[in-house]
Order: sequence, then structure tokens, then C-alpha cells
Amino acid sequence: ASAAVSGVAPALPLKRIDRVALGIQSINDEREIEARVRKEAGDREVGAGYTTFKRKQDHEEIAAAKRKKLILERVRPDDVPYFLKAETFEGYKFDYVFT
Repeated sequence: ASAAVSGVAPALPLKRIDRVALGIQSINDEREIEARVRKEAGDREVGAGYTTFKRKQDHEEIAAAKRKKLILERVRPDDVPYFLKAETFEGYKFDYVFT
């Protein structure tokens, strides 16, 4: 197998318009013309791979930064106790059932 072969599928037959108007006789001729057109236009080669584009605004990243900012800015006021008093957990408690 040569390097020009890109897959195992059989080559499709050429359309009549390609054979007559462009003078293409085989799929290899078509590939050569495609490669030349891409090179002249400054495009990437056939089979060069995928390009990953960076979004202008990454909304997930913005939301994560906002959540982090809110967590870091949260300050407990001095007059609010941080821990619950021990008396809260002592003594008889009622079990309420809400239906």
C-alpha cells in the first residue's frame, strides 16, 4: 500500500462532469488537484487532522471563577457564633413528623 491511500474503502467512480470538464482520469488525479488547490489557497493538507478552537467566552470557566470568588469573599460577621452551643444538644428533644 502506498502513502497516498487513505482508507480501505474502494474508490468511487468519477462523475462524468469531472472527467470531461476537468480532465480527471482517476481518483489519484482528483486528489492531486485537491492538494494543489488547497496549497495555493493556503489551507491545510487533506488529512492533516482536527483543529480545536478556543471559544471566545468559556461559560463553564466563568461560572467556576464566580463560584470561587463567592466562596473566598464569604466572611462570617463577628456577632454570629461559629459553633452551636452545647446546650442545643442537651435535654429532651421532640421528634416531629410532618405529613
